[in-house]
Amino acid sequence: MVTTRRYDALVVGGRIAGALTAAHLVQRGLEVCVLESQAFPSDTMSTHFFRGDGLIRSLQEVGVLGSVLATGAPPLRSETFSMNGEPGQEGPPQEPGDVGYCLSVRRRTLDGILAEHVSALTGVEFRTRTRVVDLTRSGARVTGAVTDDGTAYEAEVVVGADGRRSTVARLVDAGVQQDHAPTRVMYFQYVTGWTAPDGSEPSMPEFSLLGDELAYVFPSDHGVACVAISLPVDAWVQGAGTREHQYQERLRSHVWLRDRLERTHPVAGVVAAPPSHSVVREAAGPGWALVGDAGTHQDPWSGFGMDTAARQAVALANSIHDADSPAAYARARDSVTLERFTQTVTLGRDLRLLAG
Repeated sequence: MVTTRRYDALVVGGRIAGALTAAHLVQRGLEVCVLESQAFPSDTMSTHFFRGDGLIRSLQEVGVLGSVLATGAPPLRSETFSMNGEPGQEGPPQEPGDVGYCLSVRRRTLDGILAEHVSALTGVEFRTRTRVVDLTRSGARVTGAVTDDGTAYEAEVVVGADGRRSTVARLVDAGVQQDHAPTRVMYFQYVTGWTAPDGSEPSMPEFSLLGDELAYVFPSDHGVACVAISLPVDAWVQGAGTREHQYQERLRSHVWLRDRLERTHPVAGVVAAPPSHSVVREAAGPGWALVGDAGTHQDPWSGFGMDTAARQAVALANSIHDADSPAAYARARDSVTLERFTQTVTLGRDLRLLAG
């Protein structure tokens, strides 16, 4: 086993949660190494929608928002909401913050831009195709990580930003503070040719509520739109072909969207997000912390995942120099997470509650 030089922070996972954590830690004077198991560009399961006061604010703070807007993703300054087939009613954007809009960008596009930007920052070493397989310890304290090629990395803190199946969370045996059984499933597909109701270029997301199911269309980067639908968990079926048929059939029921959807063209197959538990894990311990889905994972129907990851990255960076940083981060993480987590879990049991 070869030991590399020591870092202030070792971030496991280089997508939104990990890349933003690294960027914010560097801004606070730390030397950071990011270890990401995949290469970029590459896809990952995601909600495809984020808000001005969430992820967009962080993208602006770390200096990458201009590059994201250059993908052609339109600023979403309003949205429409249709109930039971009625024409969509236009309203303001969700949590627009100071920028005044929301965005939708495919993760293949967004993660690549963010990783490229963060890897070029002074004070960051960013390694892809590097998988963490174990952690090192001194007594009860985590002191670093070991990768699949046998290299050991030492750090004052190891940050698990490696998703809901987090290797770091498993290796530190992070305690589960909340665990909610699955209530929903989601399907999505990327298409071209989506238009606004008047036939013009789309500039707002559209939501359609029909009973306990919610369809979404998000105008995204490079002229592509993401078309998604969230269904009750008992709608989950086995077999990719069966799920694709179900996806198409359920979307046809959303008459406000149907005619325009029939004029679109798929650019990729239907992706299914299977039932999964909504979980809150212990935030931090001696020498380790969890950010994003590694520590708090919720059903994607509410689209809070990327915004939550961005807020938690800031919360960790703000807590890193605290004399009792694990407890300080836990408090800060929960303050920017639990309200939206609870809303997601509660309403997800029956989306008819959204109609009041």
